[in-house]
Amino acid sequence: MEIAGIDPELVARIERETTELLSALIRIDTSNPPGNESAVAAFLDDYFRRHGLQGEIVGEPAKRRGFVATLTGTRPGRRLVLMAHEDVVPAAAEHWTEPPFAGVVKDGYIWGRGAIDVKNLLAAFCVVMRRLAEDGRDFAGEVVFVAGADEEDGAVCGTRWLVSQRPDLVRCDYLVN
Repeated sequence: MEIAGIDPELVARIERETTELLSALIRIDTSNPPGNESAVAAFLDDYFRRHGLQGEIVGEPAKRRGFVATLTGTRPGRRLVLMAHEDVVPAAAEHWTEPPFAGVVKDGYIWGRGAIDVKNLLAAFCVVMRRLAEDGRDFAGEVVFVAGADEEDGAVCGTRWLVSQRPDLVRCDYLVN
């Protein structure tokens, strides 16, 4: 893919990183019910730590936690939240041409539950955060990454918990979800 003014090798590296991350996220079965989003939160915590970033696993109950990380820019400014959810709707394997939790990359596509709702957004936002940090945080304000639980069924924890118990983490001027 050619983007004016952008190094095609850089685009290819970002695409590769996002694809690998999305495949790994798909392999974590977070079908809701029951959820088990804490497995994704732990995975994200590890991913961010490996890239020198600090985050926080948050929420209740223990198996339904999310993950939040904040990057502060070099100048004062507004607060942007990048939010996506960790859970997916259940998938019956017999209805899939590829196993729903294998994260198969085939024919230029990533196959699996969450590939388009919405682990793809989680992977993209992770790469955005890593790149912002790597590039020296030369931006104004703060960027907050939020991976929430329980969006697909119930909405009893996840974002509801964050807003009621930890509004400091999600208070923002702008939100992309």
